[in-house]
Amino acid sequence: MRWAKPKTMDAEQVRCMLGDEGHVWIGWMDRLSPAVRERLRNASFNICPACLIMKVGRKHSDADYFRCIEAWEEEERNSIVEDK
Repeated sequence: MRWAKPKTMDAEQVRCMLGDEGHVWIGWMDRLSPAVRERLRNASFNICPACLIMKVGRKHSDADYFRCIEAWEEEERNSIVEDK
């Protein structure tokens, strides 16, 4: 996954393919099940819910969303190690 360069300082807090601030896409959380929303809240970094839905697609199982979140977290951990 290639995350876009944040468009503003506030956007540095969320991983978004478009580089937007979190409030731009927060409404997409309503399209996810409570279990997926909870998983996003507990993720190791802020993930844009719109990016998650665009990547996985709509009306998929929670397990599909969980796998994507876990893969992104692993990718992020690996990029942090590579940057050191």
